Amino acid sequence: MGIHTSSVDETIVNLKKKWLPIYVVALVASIVILVALLYLYFSTNYDQYMSGALLVAMLVAYISWSLGRLLKIRPASTQLLTLLKCDTCGYEEERNYAEGDALFQEKGVCPKCNSGKMVVMGIFVRKIEGQKSKGYSLFKM
Repeated sequence: MGIHTSSVDETIVNLKKKWLPIYVVALVASIVILVALLYLYFSTNYDQYMSGALLVAMLVAYISWSLGRLLKIRPASTQLLTLLKCDTCGYEEERNYAEGDALFQEKGVCPKCNSGKMVVMGIFVRKIEGQKSKGYSLFKM
């Protein structure tokens, strides 16, 4: 059983695919209702149409704000790493996770002392720095 960070990315993409059409349809419908209420108010001067138009205008603003936040959601850029440590000299090395890596598993000979064994001491996720992402992350890592 391996650790997969892509499942988080897939979850974010699936959420966006699910909710984006709903927000767009709700926004378009609300704008149509707003225009209809404003038309009725100006043609009849009946104050209740303006009250309804103000409520719908607030709904349009809220849906627009929510849609903007949804569009800003980006999958967090992460990298799954394995920490190897020599059991003789203490030399440490980080490398990309390989399927089958397990804690305390021996992974070859130490490149520094050539006598010790490299042992998996940790498997962890690191956020990739240097990429500018103004989006929100649904999952903190």
